[in-house]
Amino acid sequence: MQKIPKKTRRLPSAAAVSFDSDKLLSRREAAEILGRSQKFLRQAACNRAGPRCIKFGSKQQSRVFYRRSDLEAWVLKAGHAIGGDA
Repeated sequence: MQKIPKKTRRLPSAAAVSFDSDKLLSRREAAEILGRSQKFLRQAACNRAGPRCIKFGSKQQSRVFYRRSDLEAWVLKAGHAIGGDA
């Protein structure tokens, strides 16, 4: 089995994955869907007040993703408006 060098390992692009409820969205994509800033999602994750997120990697090189279903559940549960209208 041939090892793949670390530099060439990549997550699938958003265009390569279909839009279903289990698709992992980047923080940027989640922010666009919710109409909020990436900074808002970062701070909400730190305060455990935002949508559920999934973290991959170590502290120094981690990446955060969101499931579309978790974004929808957060909006419905907390009554947050999509698009920043609240």
